[in-house]
Amino acid sequence: MPSAEPLAFRLAEIAGLAQATFQKQYQHIDPIIGVNRQMRKQGFAVDLLTIDCAKSKNRVTVLIQDAKPDSVEYQFSKTDLDPKAHFDSITVQALNEKVFLEWMIKGLIEQA
Repeated sequence: MPSAEPLAFRLAEIAGLAQATFQKQYQHIDPIIGVNRQMRKQGFAVDLLTIDCAKSKNRVTVLIQDAKPDSVEYQFSKTDLDPKAHFDSITVQALNEKVFLEWMIKGLIEQA
C-alpha cells in the first residue's frame, strides 16, 4: 500500500541519509535539502526537492510530478539561475541513498 506522505518528503528522507555520508567525505560542504510545494499554489501538480550548496551556489533539482508517479526528473544547476528546460529522468524505484550521494558529488562538487 502506498504511503500517504508525499513522495517529495520520502525522497528528502533518503537524500538526508546520503547527506550524512556526503558530509563524512566532504566536511567543508553542508548540503541544504529542501522540499518546495509552492508550485501547487499556482495550479501545477508538481513538487521540487532541492539539494543546495550555499557556498558554490550549485544545486541538484528533483522535479516530482503527480502525472508521473513512477519517475522523477532531475538536473544539476545553480541556485541563482533558472532551471534549464531539459531534465534527465530516473525511476522512483531506482532512487536510493547511493544515487543521491552520486548526485551530490556530481552536482555540488564536480559541477563547474
